Amino acid sequence: MNPPRLHVVADLGYIGSLSAWLRLLAELDAVAVSHRFAVQVRARSLTGAEFVAAARNARQAAKEALLVLNGDHELATALGFDGVHWPEAAIPAAPVADPLAIRSAAVHTLAAVRRAEAAGATAAIFSPVFASRWKQTHGGGLPALQAAAAATKLPVYALGGVTPERCAACIQAGAAGVAALSPIADAADRGVAVGQYVAALRTAYAEQLMASRTTGATDEAASRQK
Repeated sequence: MNPPRLHVVADLGYIGSLSAWLRLLAELDAVAVSHRFAVQVRARSLTGAEFVAAARNARQAAKEALLVLNGDHELATALGFDGVHWPEAAIPAAPVADPLAIRSAAVHTLAAVRRAEAAGATAAIFSPVFASRWKQTHGGGLPALQAAAAATKLPVYALGGVTPERCAACIQAGAAGVAALSPIADAADRGVAVGQYVAALRTAYAEQLMASRTTGATDEAASRQK
């Protein structure tokens, strides 16, 4: 399966209430008919039976979208999720063998990138790249993102202050895609917001491909002249 270029983080703590969170997931599920992206289900304030119930309700609210559960890969498999997302502190110490198509890991350092690779992750979500208005954090910037992407063969996604206007810069820095939370959750029309990210990423990839072909042709011509 080709990995989606966009991951949307549906965070219960940010949304504020379970009912509003489930409405967000239902809205994103409707958008998934027109656009391909992954939805990360995150409910870090819940534990035990409450978390299991919320995860089950999330799966029922979003039946069409690629749904990734933040937490336990065994629970994600049991509930029929398409993938699992490991917080950095929960990246497994040994490779995990399971049928999930997506196994992403949150990373903030190059050491965490290497741990994710060793655990059998299929993608790393690097943050924060830019300053986040929600967490009020300062981003490491594009150089940090570039270093993370260069340190692994895993697809690296940029998270933290990434707007559609910043997608091109992230792709140029080596990112395979981006992840977003507040710009989509806060949008008046979440479908439009998702579409803006998808369009920006499509354009960024097309420009990158054209640039690489131009560079390749130039290098080939130069080698022939030697």
